[in-house]
Amino acid sequence: MSRGGIGDMLHRWGFRYTRPTYTLKRANPQKQKEFQQEMELIKKTCPTTWS
Repeated sequence: MSRGGIGDMLHRWGFRYTRPTYTLKRANPQKQKEFQQEMELIKKTCPTTWS
């Protein structure tokens, strides 16, 4: 299927494309860094392919 065909199908099924509308002003930079490190570890050890 083409990209447009998949988009049309998802639209018929009721899915909608939305963009994030906010950012967290009081986000904890330390927790964000820990999360990013944990995600990198998961990506390295997971048997499936990540983009």
